[in-house]
Amino acid sequence: MLTSTLLFAKDFISEPLSKDSARILIRDLEEFSLLITSSEDIRQLETIMPSQEFACLKERIKSGRIRCRVRTETGREIELFSEVRVTPNGKDHDPALWGTSVDNYADSPPVLHRREIRSGSVVLDSRDEFWLQVVVPMLRAMTRSRSRIEVVDSYLLDDYLRYTKSRSEMESGLGWFLRSLSSFAETSSSDLTVVIFAAASDDRPNLTLRAIQDAMMHLTRSLCPNLKIRLGLIPPRNFRGVVRDAMHHRRIVTTASNGSLIYLGLDRGISDFNLPNDGSTIRACSTFNYVPYVHPGSDRHDSSLLLASIPSDHLIDL
Repeated sequence: MLTSTLLFAKDFISEPLSKDSARILIRDLEEFSLLITSSEDIRQLETIMPSQEFACLKERIKSGRIRCRVRTETGREIELFSEVRVTPNGKDHDPALWGTSVDNYADSPPVLHRREIRSGSVVLDSRDEFWLQVVVPMLRAMTRSRSRIEVVDSYLLDDYLRYTKSRSEMESGLGWFLRSLSSFAETSSSDLTVVIFAAASDDRPNLTLRAIQDAMMHLTRSLCPNLKIRLGLIPPRNFRGVVRDAMHHRRIVTTASNGSLIYLGLDRGISDFNLPNDGSTIRACSTFNYVPYVHPGSDRHDSSLLLASIPSDHLIDL
């Protein structure tokens, strides 16, 4: 999981980074951070890093191995969601930020908490906390011009319709997930697009296009206008072979600013966010699979293959 991290070259002017410290910084930024910086800050880092390590840092940022959001003079509000600031002495004067040194970055509380969540040594006790610690950092890694999140879940609609026969839409994982996306989209001046890939099959005759449209229109009626939802239903005749294989792993995927993917695998899809009958911890808190970097074009997720399997009348804009 990504922790929003500020890094300013000016903080290190009097204490340039050694080769070892620079390598530790690059390793930890790649593993744990969403780097909040500016183009000028990146250029200035050359003055406080050994040349070989600086070249490595630039390559990791360019390739997306280090996720980066670039501040601009007209978009400084991006700093508002920063959580950690790396400084030579590990201190920061802003009480809203956690100051940390390079050597202690991976063990700073915001980063350490997410490390423990990912390893399973800490299990979150609510889906709202899961949203804040796991999903929101994925969304923040997107740029405004490419704010797109994709959900792949063959049985999402079956699970939702079955669950809401006895439980309220408010308790369902799908309802909660879309409301959470809507709240996130409200804070942005640009649209957030979510594309949902689901499937029909011959052994589920009640899952008609009409039934799906009615259920989804009811579910999305009060969501933020900035949230654009497209549902793609793969018909039974196309749900086979490579398409079926591509739908096998239920997942949420975001596209980072450089086109690389951030992957969140779910054991039973969006229904992992359903509130359980006994009030116990939701499944997603303990069964998820998080992959911070997936190269564009990877076999792990190919949305173009899925879109090609969906007829135009099975693509529904909600």
